[in-house]
Amino acid sequence: MLGLRLFFGTPMTARVATGFRAASPASPLVFAPEFADFKSTDRPVLGVVLTALSVILSALGSMAAHRNHDSATRSGRPCLGMLYGAIFVAIWTVAAGRSFAFNPAPSYVLSLLYLAVSARSLAFGSYLTLLGRIGARRARIHRRRIPIVALAISAAFEGLHWQALT
Repeated sequence: MLGLRLFFGTPMTARVATGFRAASPASPLVFAPEFADFKSTDRPVLGVVLTALSVILSALGSMAAHRNHDSATRSGRPCLGMLYGAIFVAIWTVAAGRSFAFNPAPSYVLSLLYLAVSARSLAFGSYLTLLGRIGARRARIHRRRIPIVALAISAAFEGLHWQALT
């Protein structure tokens, strides 16, 4: 909402601002038990910093997707954000001295397929379609559902125990 206003001059309606204020406390409430046990050692602080950074980068990515989707739709050019991301990760991997490795174990292959097909291609393509149809302001609100899906997956596969705040 703030990015649309800042970068594109989109007005903030009272309805959108009310929805944003109502939804914003949800994620911190879900993770309140973890914050209650928080100890300020290096690893948890790094996790909090990286999480905050990921939220900022996600918002900036949404702004770039909004701009690129609009210009690609008008010009007929494809959006190449995922390709640029893959190139950046490849460069980062080489610069960090890491190697590209493939683990043929079924659990690795299945998780890779899930991430490549479902979690990235289908989800991102669906989001871009939604972005084009209803606009960035309304599409962003739908991204609030992501933590709910993540918690459901954690409960199913990682043993997350639901609590009142969850």
